[in-house]
Amino acid sequence: MTLTFTLHGQVVPNSMYRPMRNKRTGGTFIPNKRWAAWREDAAKQLLYQKRAVPWPLYGPLKLSWIFTHEDHRTRDGGNLLKSLETLLESTGVVANDGQIVDWEGHTTLEPNKATAGAEIRLETLSTTSSMAVK
Repeated sequence: MTLTFTLHGQVVPNSMYRPMRNKRTGGTFIPNKRWAAWREDAAKQLLYQKRAVPWPLYGPLKLSWIFTHEDHRTRDGGNLLKSLETLLESTGVVANDGQIVDWEGHTTLEPNKATAGAEIRLETLSTTSSMAVK
């Protein structure tokens, strides 16, 4: 089974999300409001695009993506990828982001503010592995 999604707007890197403990009250908070706002907006976009497919997906998955950025700034691809994985788990698309065992993706070279965002494809993989340990 394959699911595809389109996210509009610049993907915010997961490094912006660092839960911290308030030493005075003991509560946990997210210090970066930009990442929290992105995650909320992206979650709404994903839920709007939900197909007639039962969520969450189970079993091993392959995540493919294409990022388009709004400007020429350098971004950490690993943190952008972690943002997608966290989003997929928090919206219930996948039961656990640890199910994603294969990745493929790239960033478009020419930035475009009008089309900034991500094209995402999730594919279920066979549970039998061709790389079995002997």
